[in-house]
Amino acid sequence: MRYMGGKYRQSRGIVECIRPHTESGFTYVEPFCGGLSSAAAVARDLRPGRIVLGDVYSPLVKLWNKCLSHGTDWLPESCDEETHREYRENRPDDPLTAYYLFGFSYGGDINGGFIKPEYAGHPRNGISRKIKWIKTCRSVDIKCCSYEELVIDDGSVVYCDPPYEGRSIHHGFREFDYNKFWQWVRDLSSRCAVLTSCFNAPDDFRAIYQWGDTVVRPHNLSSEKSHVSGYEKLVVYDAD
Repeated sequence: MRYMGGKYRQSRGIVECIRPHTESGFTYVEPFCGGLSSAAAVARDLRPGRIVLGDVYSPLVKLWNKCLSHGTDWLPESCDEETHREYRENRPDDPLTAYYLFGFSYGGDINGGFIKPEYAGHPRNGISRKIKWIKTCRSVDIKCCSYEELVIDDGSVVYCDPPYEGRSIHHGFREFDYNKFWQWVRDLSSRCAVLTSCFNAPDDFRAIYQWGDTVVRPHNLSSEKSHVSGYEKLVVYDAD
């Protein structure tokens, strides 16, 4: 399933940066799970014993939980423009809201226009692959909550993919307190390995990996935000 901000292309780098922090049966945590591209890649390549995922967008969490418990055959293979418009305008708290709006919108943008099924990349097939790998873990928990509310055990490996600072705001994030988030990462880093994707980070964070500009810049990026770095990177808190 397409997902704006999804980490399909970046997942290999994420996996390799997480690998040194893993051991048999480790717990993998992702507080901004989104389209599950990162979690599926970690499950496939690193085989954690437990996965704990969170997201604030209720329809998306309901989609993943229903797919985990009932498979993906219940998902429609296609979507027409009228159905897409109805779900985009009304946005019921229903798993199909996430499926239609992420799977059949331009760029996977929940606010984007309808994209014809032949150009949508078969979202049901993509979900099936991700769910198959996620289910290889002994324990999988997906919660609808903020990153602060997610219960994270000591020693977990945590990957954070918060909303892009200075770029378009996606589902559920009208405002996002970055200062509060970065302090949360600092505090969590004292008891967990925490890696964060971003374009800009505070000075006490160190980049351990950098991609090219793998995220398409939105057309509505205003001129006053032109200072935003064009390169996405993976950072860790450098306490020293």
